[in-house]
Amino acid sequence: MPGIPVASFGPPTQITDGATQTIDCSQGSQFLWTLGANRTVSTFTNPAPGQIVHLHVKQDATGSRTLTWPSNVAWPSATAPTLTTTAAKVDVFQFIYDAATLVWRGSTVGLNYT
Repeated sequence: MPGIPVASFGPPTQITDGATQTIDCSQGSQFLWTLGANRTVSTFTNPAPGQIVHLHVKQDATGSRTLTWPSNVAWPSATAPTLTTTAAKVDVFQFIYDAATLVWRGSTVGLNYT
């Protein structure tokens, strides 16, 4: 049956922190990741055509963590955003999957949330 998957309406899926992360899009459309050090998103797996994913990235109590994005994420003006580095702050990003080009179109929803 067509429509929006039920998982889209639940709480964010918690991502277990690790140096390199694969985000499994079959697990939902909302994800929360608290960074414990500088990290890398290696890829998004199992996307549906046109799927929209929101990633909430939280700094740990130390802050100043960075994130490297996969090469198949296209950002406006080809420039990846800079994370808020304040401890415990959250940045939110949106990704839309283009199945024809295998590219995720990334955008910043908001930065520096409490």
